[in-house]
Amino acid sequence: MEDAMLLGQLRTKLMVKDSNGDVGFYELNVDLDVPAFEQQRDARGFIISMLARSVVEQIFLTGVPAEQWYFEFSDEFVQKTGWVKRLDFDGSSL
Repeated sequence: MEDAMLLGQLRTKLMVKDSNGDVGFYELNVDLDVPAFEQQRDARGFIISMLARSVVEQIFLTGVPAEQWYFEFSDEFVQKTGWVKRLDFDGSSL
């Protein structure tokens, strides 16, 4: 049994300028603690809570608003769970 797997990537929808003046997309890999996930009674709630914490942290660090972020689940996670591939933080996916 694996202890961790790539849950997916948190990304910005639009290119943004960082504090150095560089322009690009923000991307952050998010790993999943597999044993902790498998012990959850509410797996969906666990993932949503985990992603909410990640996006709030990135909003604070980058200044990019929530509606400009989305999460793309890894192919491995989608195959194992049957979840959707993409989750938008603009309210359309929740």
